[in-house]
Amino acid sequence: MSNPNRELRNTPDPGTRELEALDCHQADLVIQGFKRLSKNGFERANRTPMKNTADISIDHLHLLAAPVSTDVIWFSDVIRLSLIFAFVATHPFLQQTANFYLTIVSYPFSHRLADSDLKSSTVSFDSLLSCLVSPRVLCPFVSGVFFSRVSIIIVVLAFSILPQLDQEFKTISQVFYNLDKLRNGPRKKLQLILDTQPKLQRTLDQLVCAIDELIPGNTPTPTQTNDQHFQEFKGYRMYWLDEAIRHQLRLDVLKYFDHSQHIIEELMLPEERRMYNIYEASTDLNRAINQAITWLKGSELQIISHLWEEGLIDGSRRFEPFDEYFSLFHPTQEFSRFYPTQDLPMSKPTTQLGKSMIPILKLTKLFFDKLASKGMKHKQAPLFTEMSSDQLNFIHESAEDVGEFVSSLMVILGDIDMEEPDVTSSGLVHAIEKLSKLFQSYVPLAASYLTPLFPDIDGVSSQTYFRSWFTTWNTLFFTATHNTIQAAHAFEEEN
Repeated sequence: MSNPNRELRNTPDPGTRELEALDCHQADLVIQGFKRLSKNGFERANRTPMKNTADISIDHLHLLAAPVSTDVIWFSDVIRLSLIFAFVATHPFLQQTANFYLTIVSYPFSHRLADSDLKSSTVSFDSLLSCLVSPRVLCPFVSGVFFSRVSIIIVVLAFSILPQLDQEFKTISQVFYNLDKLRNGPRKKLQLILDTQPKLQRTLDQLVCAIDELIPGNTPTPTQTNDQHFQEFKGYRMYWLDEAIRHQLRLDVLKYFDHSQHIIEELMLPEERRMYNIYEASTDLNRAINQAITWLKGSELQIISHLWEEGLIDGSRRFEPFDEYFSLFHPTQEFSRFYPTQDLPMSKPTTQLGKSMIPILKLTKLFFDKLASKGMKHKQAPLFTEMSSDQLNFIHESAEDVGEFVSSLMVILGDIDMEEPDVTSSGLVHAIEKLSKLFQSYVPLAASYLTPLFPDIDGVSSQTYFRSWFTTWNTLFFTATHNTIQAAHAFEEEN
């Protein structure tokens, strides 16, 4: 039998008041609980692997996007499905919003049903649940829209399971936010954690069950060029939803459990000897949960807008020797400690070359800010665009490319007086040409697929407005890149 004090061997003298307030056995139970959660948190109750080895087939994507058979709607594992729908039945907010949200989610089904001889009927939420958890019973309709099993799973994940998971982690985080209070009165707070751990296990089990029903296998890379007809179930969304839950969320959950375990182990150490806190792990976990929810219920416009923000912020924070440039991208004082301006004397050619890049940075920021402010965050936007997975994934990855471009400029300019002039010139020209090529593909996609979904702007259709705006922006951007490339060549010749 394990010694409950083993995990807490680095403690003060047993006679101190702090140790008397701590039940080492209780603390050890908390630690063991986090260890069990780390081991089993992303496996089903029967310990079967979370993911199938087989890839999702095209037939499965067809099943998600196509109208469901009117003969029979049922799951192979009714008990597992009942667990998922139990969340809906006991969640008042979900019951109030499910009909509205499912109307949006199930939009692709509605126009097909309109051509059929099927008649719509209104049923109570309880009746709907009873039909869905019973095998070989036809699903009813809600407000003329087919109530599919896929839509149910999406709603349960987005509105119940993931928010519930977030709340349970926040309950534990509140205990860890003030370690001094925890040390002075640990018994009730540790008991709160012990009471929350089984709830966490159940919620994680249901998360795994739900995502395995929605995505039963490994998702293929989103390179499909003709899958627009899958609508909100395109390979792009399914792939990144899979990544958001099975990869990123899983890593952040395990990190949280690991930090929590170490916090308890270090509970009796003096503050200067503690190495762990919950703030970073809690923030990362909350972000991962919110991202998963966005992939479930966000429109493609909202998803793209979020990716732009993440890409530009991350890219801008990597290197910042000059406040003049970084102030264009979410200013912070983070880098001033490492790159104080007075320690970076700039020669006149360096200053001239640096100034020539300001228009490129301004126009790059303006491009994304303009689209974001005029409609990318539009709450009434449809769930999907007419883009293929390949096109969507290009936009996804290019968000990071833009951030990396900003970072590369910071590196080039930071080393400009230490590198050979030809190295600086060629590196700068290469970065600008790469950015120009990116926008050559980006602008047509935005004009064809994004701006038509925007609301009217000052009484003018968004397409008409942006047709003129893109023409002006392209002219200015071409001029800015041309001037900077010329300045780079001049810099090389003068040095």
